[in-house]
Amino acid sequence: MRLTRIISSLGVFGCAMIMAACSGGGESSSVAAGAPVPDRLSPKSNSELTTMRGATDLQGTWLVYKMGTYSRGNGPRDASDSYIEDFEINSRSTLRIAENGEGRLVLYTCDMGGAATTERAANASSLTVSWYENSTTFFLGIPMEVESNVQMRSQAVQRDYSFQNGDRYVGWDVQWIAQRLSDDPFEPVAAIDNAADSMIRTTGCVHEMRARLTTTEGNSGPLHEALAYSESELSDGSVSGSALFRMGRFSDFGSFFSDPSGFYSSNRGDTVNIEISDGDLETLYEVEARHRFESTQQSNTVLEVFN
Repeated sequence: MRLTRIISSLGVFGCAMIMAACSGGGESSSVAAGAPVPDRLSPKSNSELTTMRGATDLQGTWLVYKMGTYSRGNGPRDASDSYIEDFEINSRSTLRIAENGEGRLVLYTCDMGGAATTERAANASSLTVSWYENSTTFFLGIPMEVESNVQMRSQAVQRDYSFQNGDRYVGWDVQWIAQRLSDDPFEPVAAIDNAADSMIRTTGCVHEMRARLTTTEGNSGPLHEALAYSESELSDGSVSGSALFRMGRFSDFGSFFSDPSGFYSSNRGDTVNIEISDGDLETLYEVEARHRFESTQQSNTVLEVFN
């Protein structure tokens, strides 16, 4: 019963990542003992940030850095049958901002729960950015203080571990910093190369995370995650719940991958080989996946994230 609840409440990610739930299968100090975090997943110094935009013009492509702790589970901590995952995270997500021609801003960003656009009032001192930590239906609006036209920051975003909509418990203590990447709201950030169909797809939003994960079943180790979503015309109402590329690798306990060709999990016997190469100019997530019982259904895919 416990495993059924956690699978339904956390979705495919929780099922694929944790073996116990699906059997049958520059560093940041917060996760230094887990998955090493390259410098590009940490905020830059202000001296490295530039823009030709006006002092109050936030249009462009930004990177949102999230650092701290995050927990999710299917019950309270004092219940003996609760299954809980505790993360120490460093992550980076794309944020695109453009004016809609009516004096308002359209924001496009993504996270573990999907990608979507929202419309916000233009404000020289603050901006609310959506956090799709679980879905694009139920999400949080994070108030960001505009420190300059190249950097925004939130106070620590905190929530005690407690029940939330959807038969799930969550809690977090996360610091947010957003920094400008480009003055162009449509700046390319990544591309997907799929050898099977010989197609290269550009992506509109990328979410990357390196973390240390500890579970109530005694599993503990580094976690790598990367998701890429489709491009957006930056018009309000655009939603993309399904990623074009989604991969996770949890220490020695299993890996999963999904794209339009299907879903693959090493914990159910599929072949899922993941190689991650952090370079000075790019990061490559290379995946070779094949279904256990359907040898013709396979994927050889590379996500190239531009630094």
